[in-house]
Amino acid sequence: MSHRKTIDALTALENWVEKGEVPEKLIACRSANSVVDRCRPVFPHPILAHYSGKGDAKKAESYMTFDPSQY
Repeated sequence: MSHRKTIDALTALENWVEKGEVPEKLIACRSANSVVDRCRPVFPHPILAHYSGKGDAKKAESYMTFDPSQY
């Protein structure tokens, strides 16, 4: 089984530079045999993605921010 991980950082960078739109997060996806297996948001350090406990754990929208420096 072939796994591939992707993040569309180029579009986020273009929008930041050309339109002034600072990305709040990037979405990273893993695919197996050309089928997306799961996606997660990636936030700026030190923020982490934390499963909200609701929704499909394989979908990025089921995650919320968690700042470990606040604890």
